[in-house]
Amino acid sequence: MSEPDFKFTIPREGKPKKKHQFNRKTGTVYTPKDTLNFEALVREYWYRKYGSMPAHIPPHTGPVRMVMLFINKRPQRLMRKKDPDGRLPCPQMPDWDNAGKAISDALNGVVYLDDKQVYDCHVIQMYAAKGEEPHIEIAIWEG
Repeated sequence: MSEPDFKFTIPREGKPKKKHQFNRKTGTVYTPKDTLNFEALVREYWYRKYGSMPAHIPPHTGPVRMVMLFINKRPQRLMRKKDPDGRLPCPQMPDWDNAGKAISDALNGVVYLDDKQVYDCHVIQMYAAKGEEPHIEIAIWEG
């Protein structure tokens, strides 16, 4: 695979996309605040790396490929001397699709017009290596 067109890192653990909530008193549907805050954080790190939109980079209008690497905090049970020092697969929460959906929705209108343009997406969840901090690495290819 060629070098990505865009690549940036978010220095924190990922958050899953939460379902929309329904307010019975008002009859309205809303997105939970945790989800909105996380999506804003993703956009903030994009802007830090690539500048404000649309002056510098307009949203891509064609097909997009993505790789999202979630490095989650290593649990204490995997910190023993006999456990490997490197990264390990993370089969725990959050579900890979909810974690990826939070990122792809956050980049709507920023990297691409709509996340329906993403035709190929790889979401990888790993436990951090011993001594490594949790973070998210995102790589994006246009076309």
